[in-house]
Amino acid sequence: MIKTSIIMTHYAETEERVDIARRCILAVQPHRNKTTEFILIFDGIFPYRDEFIKYADQWHERPNDASPGRSWNIGARMAKGNILCFICDDNLLDEGAVAQCVRLVKKYPQYIVTPLPPHPGREGDVYSLVDGYSGNTRGGDQCIFMTRQIFEDIGPRDEVDPFTDGINYVNRRIAKGYHVLMTKKPMAKDMAFGRHSFINQMQRLGYRGYKKTKPLYSREKLLKFTYRDRPAKITDKESH
Repeated sequence: MIKTSIIMTHYAETEERVDIARRCILAVQPHRNKTTEFILIFDGIFPYRDEFIKYADQWHERPNDASPGRSWNIGARMAKGNILCFICDDNLLDEGAVAQCVRLVKKYPQYIVTPLPPHPGREGDVYSLVDGYSGNTRGGDQCIFMTRQIFEDIGPRDEVDPFTDGINYVNRRIAKGYHVLMTKKPMAKDMAFGRHSFINQMQRLGYRGYKKTKPLYSREKLLKFTYRDRPAKITDKESH
């Protein structure tokens, strides 16, 4: 019986980010078992799909509309577990991270749990929470574990504006009174070197305001990766 669902949103496009995503996906594998499933959500057209889906228990490919929040929401609907873990494709889990975070969620079901340390320069966001564990004021938009009840109480993430989606979710979490509890020692690492994949995705869709980075594929080439055995537009019903 599935009790924990690990949901990874995946939209890497540069070679550097593909390598990071591969490491992070492989790091999830030891945590999969009869009670823990791994769900992979592809955000847009992605040519590495066939390599990565063999590592997932369920997977879903979305239209290329650059909404990380929608990927979260789709993953939550697909999940069979009552404990939900949301990670990005640049969150590298340590050995034992899932077991420890699940244990903490069960012990402190009123909290959201993260194995990530605070972001560099944001140590001021950390405060004493409970039983020697620390809380993180601004945490809670990636690499987090929570009960399905908390997720449903906070409500789904925004699906319209990818620029404010994460901070809006954190603000709603704070407004609901939910704290983010950190493991006593970091058990995950943010492997991203800048937000290259997100920047490239914004640029392809006409957004402005980010420094130009060189994508692995042009928009024209990406659009040619529509798979012959699947319709160009993927719907929620076509998850696997």
